Amino acid sequence: METKSQKSIAPLILGICGAIFSLPSFLCTSCVSALLSVSNEKSANAAGGVILVMGIIQLIGGIVGGVLSLSKTKVAGIIFVASSIIALIGLFVTLFSNIFVWIVLILYVIAAIICFVQKV
Repeated sequence: METKSQKSIAPLILGICGAIFSLPSFLCTSCVSALLSVSNEKSANAAGGVILVMGIIQLIGGIVGGVLSLSKTKVAGIIFVASSIIALIGLFVTLFSNIFVWIVLILYVIAAIICFVQKV
């Protein structure tokens, strides 16, 4: 009799938690850059837009990666790695001071590791 190995739901949970934590992360950073743009700094306004787009991509990547981890683990792992890279860029932008970005980065890296180690 052949037994099929069960897939873990941990990447799904980690992806959803990472998406939940990424929401206040990029909203807070975008609001701060919007406040800086009041001082007529065009670079702050442009940075806020870039951070907002990166955050939305990161949020969608966490949810899609989590859902795909139930069926296509390797693709989900790649999506988690891409979302981790975006979170790492966000960490550099905030000069390593945003705790939410740290949490998101750790959650996505753990989810990617689980996806790649998991047997299909």
